[in-house]
Amino acid sequence: MRSSALEADRLPQPSGPFPLSCWPLLPPSCEIRQLLVHVYPGGSKCPGAERITVFYGRRGRPVKKPRFMPAALAHQWARKLQAQRLGTVSVL
Repeated sequence: MRSSALEADRLPQPSGPFPLSCWPLLPPSCEIRQLLVHVYPGGSKCPGAERITVFYGRRGRPVKKPRFMPAALAHQWARKLQAQRLGTVSVL
C-alpha cells in the first residue's frame, strides 16, 4: 500500500483551470475535416485558369467560411458532390 502511494506522488499533476477528470487529454473520438470544391468557371483546369473555392458545411450546403465536420460525413458529402461533376472536390 505504501508503494502505490509513492507512485501516485510521482505522477505529474495537471496545472491550470482544467479539472483532474479532463487530464490527460485524450485524442478526439473522430477526426474532423473541411470539405471544399474548386470550381473552374471557364471549364479549363490549366495552371493559369481562374478558380473559385466553395466551402461546404455539415448539411451539405455551401457556406461562406470553412467549417469543420466529422471525417466520415465529409467523405460522404465528397462522394455525392463528385458525382455531380461540379469541379475538384477536396477533403482537408
